[in-house]
Amino acid sequence: MSYVKRSLSQDEEIKVEIRLHWLNYLPSLIFALLAFWCIPYGSGAQERGDIPVAWLLALLLIFFSLCMYLKQASVEMAVTNKRVICKKGIISVKSEELYNGKVESIEIRQSILGRLMGYGTICFSGTGASEVRFVDIDNPDQIKAEIENIVYNPEFRQ
Repeated sequence: MSYVKRSLSQDEEIKVEIRLHWLNYLPSLIFALLAFWCIPYGSGAQERGDIPVAWLLALLLIFFSLCMYLKQASVEMAVTNKRVICKKGIISVKSEELYNGKVESIEIRQSILGRLMGYGTICFSGTGASEVRFVDIDNPDQIKAEIENIVYNPEFRQ
């Protein structure tokens, strides 16, 4: 069960679950492909009885690929009828939450590449110094519109 589902209070339901853009997973895929590219170069060392540099590089690249994938896969972002929630981490968890009634503004930040590829960051500013950011999400314009319908709906504001 996900962190967001476990942390729901009574009468709270998830309205929107946000996913990361596919480009976030590209570096881990590149590392994995590089690792499999290195393996054939290490197979000739079995006759010599040593561990070749290519095998060590392949193992290192696979390790980095897994670490990057797990880091991205551990991110959960959701908007409920009561809160905006962003959770990062597997073992060490950082959770950012903001009640819908405390949201003052919702802002989209996109780089040039983000505009071309269709990803961006949504920042929620709350009363005081609180801020929740959904980083590198897919289709931020559409997600922002959906979130505004929930967050600024008088029925869901507390």
